[in-house]
Amino acid sequence: MNRSGKVERYWAYVIEIRTDVPSDKDNIPEYYRDTVVTFKTWFKLSKMEPASKDVMGKCTVASSGALLGEVSKHSMSPYFIIDIRP
Repeated sequence: MNRSGKVERYWAYVIEIRTDVPSDKDNIPEYYRDTVVTFKTWFKLSKMEPASKDVMGKCTVASSGALLGEVSKHSMSPYFIIDIRP
């Protein structure tokens, strides 16, 4: 999320991933409802919480072992399954 030039990072706790449009439009933010067909992946979150600014350097992509900060710069993937070190 970018606010006034500041970059913030968040943990998103994903409880469901879908590739079809959810039927319950009430759970989709109103500002996305007219463009739902353009989204290829939907995530249902249970919560979000702030993460430290250096969190990307602590995460590796589970499938490759590469640092998330590097992979995310060059990938078109909508999400990554990650491992995090303390």
